[in-house]
Amino acid sequence: MYIFSLQSFVLLVSLLILVSFHHSSIFVPIPSLFLSISSPLFVSDVLNVKLSDDKSFQRMRTGRYVVKTIYCRQCQTNIGWKYLFSEEDGEKYKEGRFVIERTQLEEVPY
Repeated sequence: MYIFSLQSFVLLVSLLILVSFHHSSIFVPIPSLFLSISSPLFVSDVLNVKLSDDKSFQRMRTGRYVVKTIYCRQCQTNIGWKYLFSEEDGEKYKEGRFVIERTQLEEVPY
């Protein structure tokens, strides 16, 4: 479990925005069991990931989706998923986007 000071939190948010907009690689996956317990990153593009071959239907709080698991290309750790299809019209904006689980990332110096 991580405990952040306000300064660390602001730095983390700034770095995440940098990753989202500039595709900078400043985080690496932490090999461990994938658990969706933290606030995930919702991004439109990712680098150095591999999509699973299998699609699956997932029921989430906001509806039912067709998703593919995404893995780190280097260490094969499950780091999140890609939305392929949403049954809910109000959730169509998620299609083609990625969810990266923060618990699977570790900040590294760059």
